Amino acid sequence: MGTEAALVLPSGYQANIALLGALVERGDLLVSDSLNHASIIDGARLAHGRRFVVAHGDPAALRRGLEKPGKTRFAILEGLYSMDGDRGAVADWVQATCAVGAHLLVDEAHAIGVFGPEGRGVTAEQGLGDACLARVGTFGKALGSHGAFVACSSALRDLIVNRGRTYIFTTGLPPFSAGAALAALRILRSAEGDERRARLARCSRRLRGALLQAGMDVLGDEDSPIVPVVLGSEEAALRCSAELLGRRVFATAIRPPTVAPGTCRIRFTLSSEHSDAMIDAAVEALTG
Repeated sequence: MGTEAALVLPSGYQANIALLGALVERGDLLVSDSLNHASIIDGARLAHGRRFVVAHGDPAALRRGLEKPGKTRFAILEGLYSMDGDRGAVADWVQATCAVGAHLLVDEAHAIGVFGPEGRGVTAEQGLGDACLARVGTFGKALGSHGAFVACSSALRDLIVNRGRTYIFTTGLPPFSAGAALAALRILRSAEGDERRARLARCSRRLRGALLQAGMDVLGDEDSPIVPVVLGSEEAALRCSAELLGRRVFATAIRPPTVAPGTCRIRFTLSSEHSDAMIDAAVEALTG
């Protein structure tokens, strides 16, 4: 990740809670994107500072939030959003936090392995990694293992070691999970990793383009491997997921509390190992 240090934790959930619990003190301000993951929401609730939630992807709302009083101000967003499949507005958040002397935190869980040089995430893709106080990533998504990390300075790592409750009062990774993550990292940083990321982007464009052409309500960036198709009701999403599974296509029905009522969806999650034939079969199963 190009940082001075990093700390490994058993899960991304625990990483976000440890990070926010260690950093945000009474009298501080934490500005959070409205579509941030539950682990960020819970970490913000458990921290002692004041929370302020801003509308997703709205730089003006972010700036207004950062104008609110706080001894120390923090802002947190995701690199790639897991339910909408879109990149966070990292450049806007960097600009806004730098303007007021706030600290930026980015959860790159779904972007690690997918975007940026060597799969280091959206912040690295945009050359903004150095503007972040800390970045969180997981081994349980693209790396296919288990566990998570906070990439940060040595001083912040020491702070989390001493104040992060979900780091202190839990058990570390089993050796086989760490070994699997290291093996995956070697692939990510190789020419094979570059080839896999390029294949994944092509798969993403193929699926999203075909679904859009078929008139489906598809969210997300064109090269994102998270491809949500909004259907509306819980019943429609559950029925569609079951029908797809009957045709050997596994796509999860996403419904409240994960997404807002009325925005239930089918979420396709692509791999670099999906073939064109598999993608075309999924489109046919959904639209045919």
